[in-house]
Amino acid sequence: PIIATKTAPSKSNLMNNYPNPFNPTTTMKLSLPSSVNVTMEVYSALGQRVLNKELGVKSAGIHELDIVASDWSSGIYLIRVKAGDEVAVRRITLIK
Repeated sequence: PIIATKTAPSKSNLMNNYPNPFNPTTTMKLSLPSSVNVTMEVYSALGQRVLNKELGVKSAGIHELDIVASDWSSGIYLIRVKAGDEVAVRRITLIK
């Protein structure tokens, strides 16, 4: 028989959001190898920061990051997630 074991990832990984394009909410998954402080920022295509969220210390494992953009304009946004010393950026599209 095959025995599956769960091991912590070797580094942080920010997965793409779903759904994408979205209206008005979307979710991203973040996997962490150890407990670290996590922050999330969202920028418009013009470089304006539309969201700055301190998520606090997250434990090792997979976490869901929910984004509610009901008061944003349609367009492309960049999400920047900092987990400890690692930074990941993903592009999301809001269509209303």
